[in-house]
Amino acid sequence: MRRSLLSLVLVLPGLLLGCGEDPPPLFADIVWHVQCKCYGMCSGIDPHDINNIDGEDGHDISCSVYESGGNDVLTFTASKGTEYSIEVRGAQLTSGGSVAGAGCRVRVEEGGNTYEGVCGSSQPSEAQPCRVYDVVIDEDEDGNPQISGKLLCLELPATSDSTRRREVSAPNSPIDTSMDMCRVLPETEPVRWRMVNCSGL
Repeated sequence: MRRSLLSLVLVLPGLLLGCGEDPPPLFADIVWHVQCKCYGMCSGIDPHDINNIDGEDGHDISCSVYESGGNDVLTFTASKGTEYSIEVRGAQLTSGGSVAGAGCRVRVEEGGNTYEGVCGSSQPSEAQPCRVYDVVIDEDEDGNPQISGKLLCLELPATSDSTRRREVSAPNSPIDTSMDMCRVLPETEPVRWRMVNCSGL
């Protein structure tokens, strides 16, 4: 069962708010898996699961939603030191839970390598390897403001070598690799992410 922000605050007294002056704790709930089913050249990559308050167990979390050109723009990062991280930045939110804008990027750190590419609302492609969609702004069960959505990347290139590409999905999600292709299947599961108490919400 995924933990709620309230349950974490109750068991982490050192993170309790002081006299109403400190901002509420930032909380991330995200599980993702960097895979190499399409291009190979890797093995034994474990899924990552962050269900933590910023600073808990070595996790670093940041999240902001700000207005630009009349639209809300989302940027968030969830990481554990230099071991692994996932970042969405410059995602311009539009009606219907989609994202737009040339500034949308996804960046993943895995095994000492960095993978980065453009994101948008359409299915992953070589020009736009990552899809960010079904974005919702509402409140969690304790009344805290939250933003959630889905993320899926295919053929996300390494910054050091564009021929080294990875998929970013839910753990062990199937990918269509038939006929030397890299495509989404009906059963391909995206990353589901949720950020609570982002600045600007």
